Amino acid sequence: MLWLLLALRVLAGVLECQGKTVRGVLSSERALEEKGQHLASFWFYGEPTLIQYKFNATVTSDGRLYLYRDDDWRDATQKLPCFDKISAARLSFELVEAEANFTFSSGSPEMWHVVYAELSTCQLGSFVGQPNTIQYQLRLFNPDREGNPFDHFSTGERGLLLFYQLVVLAYFIMACIYGPQLWQTICKEGPMYLVLKLLTLATSLQFSAALFNMLHYQRYSKDGEGSPFFLNLSEMLEVLSALVMLYMLLNVAMGWTLAGSKATKMSNLKNNPIVTVVVLGLGAIQAVLALWEQFQSSEHQTYHAHRSAVGLSLVVLRLVLALVFGGAIYQTMAKERSSLRRDFYLSFFKSCLLWFLSYPVIVVIAYLFPGHLRNKIVTSGVVICESLAVVLLYKLFLSRSLYWEVSALSALSLPLRMDRSFNKKNYS
Repeated sequence: MLWLLLALRVLAGVLECQGKTVRGVLSSERALEEKGQHLASFWFYGEPTLIQYKFNATVTSDGRLYLYRDDDWRDATQKLPCFDKISAARLSFELVEAEANFTFSSGSPEMWHVVYAELSTCQLGSFVGQPNTIQYQLRLFNPDREGNPFDHFSTGERGLLLFYQLVVLAYFIMACIYGPQLWQTICKEGPMYLVLKLLTLATSLQFSAALFNMLHYQRYSKDGEGSPFFLNLSEMLEVLSALVMLYMLLNVAMGWTLAGSKATKMSNLKNNPIVTVVVLGLGAIQAVLALWEQFQSSEHQTYHAHRSAVGLSLVVLRLVLALVFGGAIYQTMAKERSSLRRDFYLSFFKSCLLWFLSYPVIVVIAYLFPGHLRNKIVTSGVVICESLAVVLLYKLFLSRSLYWEVSALSALSLPLRMDRSFNKKNYS
């Protein structure tokens, strides 16, 4: 069921408009029904900003494009009657040609809404002229560094391409430096090799998600559409990475490989039905919430908790996971008599707490900043904090000090193959 939900989410992206080259159909009937057909939203900033439209036919009635600031649009849709709603627009452009450009300026970063309406939109009864059903292409631009309106990125997205390029580069460099040594340790079935397998799998999925995000934004910078398939695939990989991490963390928190018995094969991971039920259950809930939230919105982003009530429920879910993890760690530490093991679990708990709480805390922090910065703060902050947590876990599991001593005390229960050089602390 979980795999089906994730697959549907990826395939749905192929059919959806994404980015700020927006395509659709201008409909007189829809404009009449909705009292103005909403076409797009965009964070504009600077001078000049550009709106470019292209129709497959000429508008046959008195149709216009209306531009609303975000506050004006919310007030107009909730309180104002139709005529006052149309009059609340800050700007309007007459659609007299099949293709044209409009420029205006936005002194500060603001969310603008583009709406289509006609004279008949607020009139009950017949249309003025022939009703329109026209295919359109709408392109929205901000000024680039040279002041030309050629930048497809909104103010809320600018800089994300560079960020993901740096993330992918950092992953690549770290893999080249530490990858061979890590692979050798896993192949030798050294201390925590099963945990390292799961951690490496989660890291690989996270890297793949960052790579697909980078490819999406690279294409987005050229055509304003990007690749909805890549973007939704990256979200699926993020969910899978989180499930693998959660499964591994809860298993270790409940004493697997430190207090269990002869865990020497990957099949032994299935011996803990409680963890399996918790991970699959909460994972399915997370997938359903992510799917629901994304289908509700025309804007698709990997981290979207700050945009809707459904998205905020994902934050609550992460907090629930943190409580489950904290409870498991507490119970395990209460049973431990070895001070070394308790010290290990304490270090493990601190690193995992960073992974569990980074998303909720950063979402709360993002609300202290203007709206156009929130997406960038949440996206970059969560990726950096979760990556840092993974690095700390690698350092802990591969440590030649604390964990090696704990491994020596747990030789009968750890998935460890003793090496002749182990006493010299030169295991690799």
